[in-house]
Amino acid sequence: MKVVHALMYALFLTLFTAGIIFSTMASYTETSPLSYTVIGIFMTVLFIIYTAVLIKYRKRRTGNDKENRA
Repeated sequence: MKVVHALMYALFLTLFTAGIIFSTMASYTETSPLSYTVIGIFMTVLFIIYTAVLIKYRKRRTGNDKENRA
């Protein structure tokens, strides 16, 4: 897995997770929805976490500059 792929996967996971969370929360907080700032900060934190996990996974799977393939 290349770094570009890890970033793409992190972006897709962030959008998917945030979409589920905020669509669920929207039904409960109809009178006072979350601001765009809160949503942006939450998505940034999710992206950073997902990127760190995927990069760490990539480093674990990579040995001697070659992907370990079963």
